[in-house]
Amino acid sequence: MEHSEEAFKAIETSVDNDAFDHLLRVTAGLESMVIGEDQVLNQVWDAYLVADKAKTIGPILKHLFNRAMTLADVSETKQASIKERFQLVQQQLN
Repeated sequence: MEHSEEAFKAIETSVDNDAFDHLLRVTAGLESMVIGEDQVLNQVWDAYLVADKAKTIGPILKHLFNRAMTLADVSETKQASIKERFQLVQQQLN
């Protein structure tokens, strides 16, 4: 198997609310192997910075990233439990 095929199989594609839901769950630490672990959050932030530098982020995506990073900050500041993190994600989606 070629590397590009392998990478393609590992990429998750989401659209609209599903994409925002996934972004929120990742930044809230709910998609990590260790709940609340922030390594993935740093990777998301780095990807955002690269995309912003490349001028590939429009105003809507910028707003969604800001909401997701705010959620991550609240989750970490409150040292939110898993249940609280799920509730914070749901609040952002409503």
